[in-house]
Amino acid sequence: MKKTLVILLVFLMLLPCATSCGENAKLEYELLDDGTYGVKAADFFVITVDELVIPAEYNGKPVTKILKEGFEGSRFRKVIIPDTVTTIGTKAFYNCHNLASVTIPSNVAAVHAEAFYNCSALVEVQNLSAIEMYVEQYEDGSVVWVIDENGNKKKSQSFRNLLRIYGANEESLVATTEDGWTLYDGQVALDYNGNEKNIKVPEGVVSILSSVERADNTETITIPDTVQYIAKSAFYAKNLHTVIFEGTLEEWEELDVKIIYTVVCSDGTIEGTYR
Repeated sequence: MKKTLVILLVFLMLLPCATSCGENAKLEYELLDDGTYGVKAADFFVITVDELVIPAEYNGKPVTKILKEGFEGSRFRKVIIPDTVTTIGTKAFYNCHNLASVTIPSNVAAVHAEAFYNCSALVEVQNLSAIEMYVEQYEDGSVVWVIDENGNKKKSQSFRNLLRIYGANEESLVATTEDGWTLYDGQVALDYNGNEKNIKVPEGVVSILSSVERADNTETITIPDTVQYIAKSAFYAKNLHTVIFEGTLEEWEELDVKIIYTVVCSDGTIEGTYR
């Protein structure tokens, strides 16, 4: 009886941590000079939850900063940033290739360089902050411009190839599917969810942002000549060996895509190094 009671007491002592430490075990906090906290992923920990909710406070103090390189390379699709956050640090979400949904809260005053850079699935951002930003599209991708307090604009280094930035009273883009592809606005191919050997990017697509890595059977991919931008991570597929581009060799070279596969264009072939 005495032994049973001891075991029960030990179990009860451990129970609070088992029930409340789960997500927090993946996060670390840094006390800042102003007495608030910054947050990041725990060292050597890659967060793979579908949705990451960043706490608004820690130890009774507000969480005000996403720390430098805090969640670099993590694999969540959505992040909820609390209104307490005022600063999103350099490379805070760098290389988060699955990240597809972000809202910048109203109190954010600074989004530092490359905070959302190389987030290849991120096509739009909702901006509720006072930072004035807008997107301009160019043939080789897009540029986010930031307007300062004097009305001057400068190129933001925080984002790469966004389709749009939208405000509080605007709706998010609606994703559609076509032949296994997830499309935004009919022009941006986010990812491929099929498993065919030979696949084709739908006609009219301008940008290919994410990868076909889950398509284990895919051996060839055909790309229409309407495509003007291809993300670096777009072709991480295990058995892919040939890319068929319906444009010319010159047009392919203008895309500046570094891949190891054979590329077949309308007027010639570039032999790959893939074996």
